[in-house]
Amino acid sequence: MFLGYVYNGGSTDIKDIECSNLRNEHLLPDIQRFNQYIQGHLDEPELGYDALIRKEISRVSKFSAFKRRIVQDDPGLTALFADALI
Repeated sequence: MFLGYVYNGGSTDIKDIECSNLRNEHLLPDIQRFNQYIQGHLDEPELGYDALIRKEISRVSKFSAFKRRIVQDDPGLTALFADALI
């Protein structure tokens, strides 16, 4: 996954380092946990992972745009969580 330019404008060495830090220290662990929720929901839907997923794709959640995109890229998940994507 490429976070891209986190800052407006071009890239400098410092911006590249900060982008890498944001991605590795914050974004990736959060997305990995979210993917575990999705896998848990797919494996055992009765365990309540859907509530965790809904919380994670709410607009106030950290990195919700990335999580919403993950859900939108899967037609089954999109149909299941359509109301939470509004």
